[in-house]
Order: sequence, then structure tokens, then C-alpha cells
Amino acid sequence: APDTINAVQRFNIYQEVICGLLYRFLKETIGERVLPDPWYFFRGCSYALQGFGHCCLALLASSLGGGGLRGGLAPILAQFCWLFLHRKDTGRIFDVGMLNLRENWAMPVMYWQVLALQRLLSSHPSLGSGASRLVYLWWLWSFRISTLSCILLWQFSAFAFVLQVAAVFLCTLLWNLEGPRRALLDVVKSHLMCTACAAVLLFGNDLLIHHMLVTECLAIWAVLVLHPKPPSWRLLFWLDGALAVVIFLALRLLQSRWATAEEHIAEIFIAKIRKLYPSLLGADQREPTFNARLYFAVSVFDFIDWGTIMMGVPTKVYHFAGAGAAVGALAFSGAGLSGSRARHLDRTETNGIGEAAVIAGAVSKKLPKDGLRRRKVSEKSEAEAADAPLTADEQSDCAAPSVEVQPPGAIDASFADAFGYGVFLAQIVLLLALGCFISRLKVLGTPFLITLAAVAAAPRPLEVLLSQLWSRCCAGQGSSRVVRSGLFIALALLQCGQLAFLARCLPFLGRGTGTHQEMFWSDGERAELYAWVTRRLPPDTTVVTSMPLSAELRLNTPVRLVIHPQFEAKHLRARVQELYEFYMCTPPERLASSMRKYRASYIVLEYKRCDFSPFILDERKEFNCAKGERPWKELFCPAAHVSPHFKLLFANAGYAVFELQDRVSTAGRAKAIEDIGSWKDMLDRCMSEDPDLCLSRVAELAVMFGSKIGQPQISQAMLQWAEERGTYDAMVQYIVGYHYDYNLKRDGDAAKRYKKAHQLAPNSGIITREYLMWLDLVAKDNRSIEALMRPRRFSKGTRKSFLDVGSVAVACEASVSARDLFRDQDWAEDLWNFAVEESIGHRCVKTNWPIFNKGAAFDDSIGQWGIFANIFLHRRMRSELSSMASIGVRFEHPRPAWDFGLAASFAARRT
Repeated sequence: APDTINAVQRFNIYQEVICGLLYRFLKETIGERVLPDPWYFFRGCSYALQGFGHCCLALLASSLGGGGLRGGLAPILAQFCWLFLHRKDTGRIFDVGMLNLRENWAMPVMYWQVLALQRLLSSHPSLGSGASRLVYLWWLWSFRISTLSCILLWQFSAFAFVLQVAAVFLCTLLWNLEGPRRALLDVVKSHLMCTACAAVLLFGNDLLIHHMLVTECLAIWAVLVLHPKPPSWRLLFWLDGALAVVIFLALRLLQSRWATAEEHIAEIFIAKIRKLYPSLLGADQREPTFNARLYFAVSVFDFIDWGTIMMGVPTKVYHFAGAGAAVGALAFSGAGLSGSRARHLDRTETNGIGEAAVIAGAVSKKLPKDGLRRRKVSEKSEAEAADAPLTADEQSDCAAPSVEVQPPGAIDASFADAFGYGVFLAQIVLLLALGCFISRLKVLGTPFLITLAAVAAAPRPLEVLLSQLWSRCCAGQGSSRVVRSGLFIALALLQCGQLAFLARCLPFLGRGTGTHQEMFWSDGERAELYAWVTRRLPPDTTVVTSMPLSAELRLNTPVRLVIHPQFEAKHLRARVQELYEFYMCTPPERLASSMRKYRASYIVLEYKRCDFSPFILDERKEFNCAKGERPWKELFCPAAHVSPHFKLLFANAGYAVFELQDRVSTAGRAKAIEDIGSWKDMLDRCMSEDPDLCLSRVAELAVMFGSKIGQPQISQAMLQWAEERGTYDAMVQYIVGYHYDYNLKRDGDAAKRYKKAHQLAPNSGIITREYLMWLDLVAKDNRSIEALMRPRRFSKGTRKSFLDVGSVAVACEASVSARDLFRDQDWAEDLWNFAVEESIGHRCVKTNWPIFNKGAAFDDSIGQWGIFANIFLHRRMRSELSSMASIGVRFEHPRPAWDFGLAASFAARRT
């Protein structure tokens, strides 16, 4: 391809670089024998980072709650319970197929970043905090380092920080004070500094240089420079916000000529708005753009579904979070009003005393550290003031407070904490709104919502609130003390109830059976493709394929790709749309011309997309086609099979690889895809390269055309070809029998082929299990079952016993027949115990469980904690590799080894 992409610039791969360097360092220092396999080392690094992130979340809960037993430990326990119950909504690390997503690396660092921001605001000197300058600098640089790390690990984290800066700016506007403006300036400068450093480390990444986070921070900074002090009239607090929006829009307009990296974000946003309000932009503007459709084709970019939202109702997370939000919002509002009153006193009475000191004095006069009273520190020490009664003069001072400058160590931290609560709440609201807009991003706000719920019954939020409400209650100290004590006793009881309730909800929402099951990965054809490309195509040859498959091929094979699997460049988006014509009714000669333009020699098509596509083109609408408008054969995918411009080299049930032809000749070419002649080149090459595997691969491809794409003529032609040559191929007989059984419902034809397949491969667990189940459930032929099972009680020669076959499915299904038909309890128990021990989550084990457990259901016998132990302690869940055609026999153990991946790619280049 004409472009050479800097991987560090275009991708967030610093996590791989760091893990790789760490592995090599440890390999040199302690030796390779001590280290785990590189893949498990990589996973271990990811899990260790997750542990660090959750420790930061726990510290955040403790910080918000006030620390100690009730403000630290209890909120952390509640947070842990909610995080475990809602683990699927707080991250995707639990899905091993999604282990390497960028957000799985960035989210733990973002927990650290939010913790650092919270502590930075609580210790900021401009907010009246009594923290030392060393503490303030510690959290300031912690905030900067974590922010930089997030941007390097995940490109979307910068968009989350747009909302974070907006939250701090909003709270600053609402308070309308000078102190928060200084804190905001620190946050803005830190984000600009981190974005600049990230841009350097990412070699001038266009997305970062022109990111809206940079524009937002510059706009706010300009407002703070133009208006260093807030408006004198509180009702005009919104003016600075309006000015920031104007400056932001002006800067974006100036950037528009160059800031094209994130244009597709606006297209997605507009398409989302159109979904919500179809008539807003007119009937001709309702259809999403091509770029938006690429995202909407993946369900995680849709709106969050109602079922996901309702998952929080049984655990009461919304109820506690709502209560916590109410307390925090009241504390924020009260402190803001108190700060405004102190600011007024600063102007009228103090003649220039610093605002932070005035605010601190006003706030600290309301409550002493024990929440009841504070005498003037200029007259007596704090220790004396705690025991002495209030004088009449002091009570008068409470009613009409005078302004006093407190020494730094005596400043009450409730003012800074209240501002921090406001920022935290605003962040949560914005992140949750984003998560509702794009389902995948619910992982941003949900952990912080859970943290808010966990601290709802902690003492510190209520203390901060009471410090704002008790400003005029000095006259009735006794009643105030009683009321306050009653509130905290009630809060302690609520916290105990919270923990007891969450303990009852553990370990799962629902019954937990969705996790307690074996997994089937339909990736067999994908691995087969990687191995074939690595072995058969020239290294560094250029290939055209879809965006997701381009990323996979780049990781696992030595080929170069035309389509870049990252979307943050205008010319790359244009290239994707130009080449995605292969999903439409595009003439093969046109796509051949496009491939020559990018110097590509091969194209890989996905058969699951060999149908009418949702990726409607914006630029070349004449090639768009929808189902019912044009025949299926006019799509590029079927047309390429019979085009003289392309030669089919490889095909399985998932993928097809075509070579672009330099010389175009129609001599001897088949005219229709259902003609077996159109597949001749591939079939001849297949039989030459993989004679032992070719027939079963073609049979499975035929089943896919019949069952998935709905083209029975193509399916029948290839099945006939495979059967003619696969009379003694067990896998061919099984695959054809499976097709007759499940898809065509031809029981007689299925029985013949199942029986023959079992005769040819009696030790195949998949074939034996399917034949046994067919005899039992369809034919109901006990004699045939007896003839099948009796010789398999013990191993004899090369024919293994059912137990020695080692298949959970065979042992489980045969155990019932051994019990009911043969009346052999010992054999039945041996088979059943093997199945339970090897894979207790197998669907057959769950189905047959009542038969061997006196009618008790599986879930009732094991119990929720038993399921928990099977999954997390005993790790008894199993996985199986299957096929896109849902058959799987070709990938049953033992199977030939595949050679692909980075090591194979480097080896291929060397040779």
C-alpha cells in the first residue's frame, strides 16, 4: 500500500511495548524457565493493572467516606460487593475474547486519575484546605502522570477527559468564587501539559493535536485570563460559560481545515440524535452516513438497552447512589452559598484579605472539628475552646459572624471537600449520559456510580453537609448535639443494613448459570486462514480485506494491509469507503482497478458478509443494493467467484482468498457460481496442499452456503463433489450427515452417514456422541444403542472405551443409557463422575443432572456459592474450538498444529 503507518503514532501500543520490555528484562535477569509463557505473562500484567485500579477505587471510596472504620472499611466492602455483582457492566476484562481491548488497560489508570483529581481538589490551597504544600504537589503530579498514562493507553480517554474538564468548569461557574477558578486553572493546565506530552510520545498524533480536549482547555484558559475574577453579581455566573462556548466554537472553526481526525465522531453523534428525534433534521437527513454505519453494525455502539439499566434495581445501587448524590449536592450548594457570603464580607469588611482565608474563616466558624462549636483561635487555643462554654459575645458572633483569618493548620477542610463532591457528581452524570448514548462506554461511569452508592452511608458526606446547615444553631447547643448524634446513629444503622443487604445479594445477580457453562469459540476457520496465509502467501504482499480482519491479519500474519484498522484519519476513512465497495453490487473489474491503485495482489472476503450489507456507500451510491432490489449474484462476493479478474486460491466456511489476475482471460471460465467449475482452481489447489483436510473443509463450506447464506444449489454441488471423493473420510460423512439431520431434516440419509462416520472414526468424541444421540432421540432404537455401546465397555485394540475416548459429551450421554438400558450402575457412575469432574458446566451435565440426583435441579443442588466455587476457585469451566458452521468436528483434538502469529511472521520474512 502507498502508506507506511507508524504503529506507535496510530495505535495505543505502549502497554505491549512495556510488557515486552519487562518480559525481556526478566528473561535476562532471572531466566526464562522461571517465567510463565509470554501469553500468560501478558495476561498477568493486565490482571495486575486491574488490581491496582481497584485499589485506587477503594482509596477513592475511603477518601470520599472520610476514612476509618465507617468512612473507609465499610464503604470499601460495599463497593467490592457492588463491583462484583455488576462486574459485566464495569469492564470487559472478564471476557477473555476482549482481554486486549484498550479500555481494559486504561480504565484502571482512570480510577487512579479520578482519585488524584479528588485528592487534588481536597488539598488545593485556593479552596481553603489545610493540607501542606507537599501533599498538594504530590496529588497534582499524580493527577498529571495518571492523565498522561490514560491518553497513551487509550485514545478515547481524551474524550472522557473532555467531560471531566467540563464538570470542573461547571462547578466553578456555579460557585462563582475566585478560589475554585485557581483550582480549575491547575486542572486545565495539567490536561494541556499531558496532551502535549502524549502527542510527543505518539509522534505527533493528529487526533491529539487537534483534539476537542485541547480546544476546550484553551477556551477555558482564555476565559480565566480575560476574567481572572468571577462576576460580582452571582446571577451572571453563566456569562463566563457562554464566553467559553463562543471561544471553543471559534477555535474549532479555525481548526476545521486541519482537525479532520474526529469528523466521524460528529457523524455518529448526529446519527444518534436522528434516532432519538427522526423528524428533527428532515426526512432526507434520517439515514446515517457510511462512517456511522460502520460503528452501528457493532451492537456495543448502540444506545444502552433497558435491561442493562434495570440490572441496578435489584441491588439498590440507584437508591443508595441517589441518596449519596442528594447529600453531596446539598453540601456543594451550601458551601457555595457560604463562600459567596464570605466573598461579600471580603469586599465590604476585610479590605483586601485573601478570599481563601476569608472563606476558611467563615466556614470554620460554623463548626469545630467535632462538629459542635469553635471559639476564636486568637483568644484561646483549640483545646481550651473545646471544653469552655460559649460566652454571650461569642453567641452574638455566631448570629452575625465577623471575619477572622485562621492559621493554616486550623482551616476546616469541608469547603474543599464540598467542591470535590460537586465535581465528582458532575463527572458521574456526564459519564453515565455518555454510557447511555454508547453502550460500550458504560464502563466509564458505572464504577464511579457504585463508589457514590458505597459512600452514601459514610459519615464524611453528612459531616460536610452539616457544616453548611449548622451555621446559625449555636444558641441551642444541646438540641443541636442531640439531633446530630441521632443522625449519625441512624446513618450507622443504615450502613449496617447496606452491608447486610449486599451480603444477601452475593454471589450473583440472578442464578449465575450464564457464567457457569462451557464456552464454544467459532474461531476454527479464522486460525486456519492465518496459518494458510502465513504459509502460502509471499511475505509483505499487500492484501485488501475488511477493517476488523485487517487488524487480525496484521497481528497474526506477515502480509501488509491496504485498509487501516484505525479510523482517525480522513484519507483512511475515504479509502475504507472506496474499498468497501466489495460489500455492494460492484463490478469485479472496478474493484480490480482499485486494488491496482493501492498495489494490492490479494483480497480476503468474509463469507458471513457474502450477503446484502448494511454498509451503504455515501460516495458511490450507484453500487448500493439492498435485498429484494437486485439479485444476490450481482453482489461482488458471488460475482468474484466467476470473474476472470480474480482467481480463488483458498476457501473454508469463513473466508475466501482471491488473487488479482494480471492477464484477464475468459477461456474455460464457468458462468455461474453454482457450477462446480467455478471452484476448480481452489479445489485443485486444496487437494494438492492439504489432501487429508481438503474434503472435510469443502464439505463444511458447502454446509455454510446452504444453512447460513441460503444458497442450496451451491451447497448441493460442493457436497456432491466432496462425497464422491470422501467415501472413506469420516469427517466428510459426519458433516454431510449433520447437514441432512439439522438443516434438511432427512433422517434416513443422516442415519447412513452418521453410522459410516462412526465406523471410520470410532474414537471421535463428536461423531460418537452425535450418533448415539440420534439413535436415542430420533430413531429411538435401543437395539442399535446396545450394539453401539456394549463393545465400548472396555478398550480393545485401537477401539477405545467410552470412558477412554475422553469426551465429556460422550460420557454424559452414554451414562444415561448405561443406567437405564444396561442397568449397569457401576458403568453409569463411572461415566457420570468423569463428565462431572471434567466439565461440570457442560450443557449435557446440566440436562441429565436430575437423573443422577433424585430429581433435584442442577442449580438447587449446587447452590449459588457452589457455582461461584466452580468458576473462580476450582476453575472447572471448559472451552471448545468450533466452526462458523456450528459443526466443530474438523477442530476436534487431536488436530494438526497451526503456525501463525508474530513469531511465524518474522520467520516467514527471514526465509
